[in-house]
Amino acid sequence: EGAAREKLISVDIMNEAIASTTTSSSNKKEDLHLDEEAPDDHESATDRNPLIAMKLNIRSEKYIVRTRLEGITKIHTDASKRQSYIWWTWQPALNHVGVLCAFIGFISAIVYLIPMLLGYPFAQRGASVGTTVFFVDILQVIPYICFAATGHVYIAEAAGSWWKPRLDSIGYYIAVFNTIGAYGFLLCGALAIPPTVGATCCPNIARWGSAFACFWGSCSYLVGGFLQFVEFSNPDQ
Repeated sequence: EGAAREKLISVDIMNEAIASTTTSSSNKKEDLHLDEEAPDDHESATDRNPLIAMKLNIRSEKYIVRTRLEGITKIHTDASKRQSYIWWTWQPALNHVGVLCAFIGFISAIVYLIPMLLGYPFAQRGASVGTTVFFVDILQVIPYICFAATGHVYIAEAAGSWWKPRLDSIGYYIAVFNTIGAYGFLLCGALAIPPTVGATCCPNIARWGSAFACFWGSCSYLVGGFLQFVEFSNPDQ
């Protein structure tokens, strides 16, 4: 890059600079921190836009890309032709860890719906102990084992490591709180089995174990849901 002074320009600043084509070339060099040398054969292009033919060092999160801007093409997007969401597919990309975990979570949620629908009718009609334990308690434990397992995968995906945390990522905290919530509901179902088997057995487990686990699991899911709202409200962060 010779005698040209190396400067840095972030991607966001470059987008703003491209959109602002009426400012003079000298002001662009000073405000956007661009290299000051430009070849003579691009002089006509530079007159049209002060960024043309400038040497740019584009800074991303991990890298610095050194390049020279040769042209600018504005992208014309038609809102009516934008690709819409795919709400269902029979061929999900299960080779992607995020899609696989989401698919497992979807199936687990369907299974978890069974004890939620049958719990109250079984209690009112006095279903047998074995039927209640299987359809109400065990079918609550199994889905949340899957939720907890996929939660650990989401934690590793957000952190980039199976054991090293990433405390500067909101996605990491979302995965952590959702995983804690999964363990809460897992314990809620598991600790409800002894009182179901024997009505006089372990009353404290049902009260302080199962019910309280449901409470702090719900609180953890609430925090995770709020953090997801914050994350998706700031897509550029």
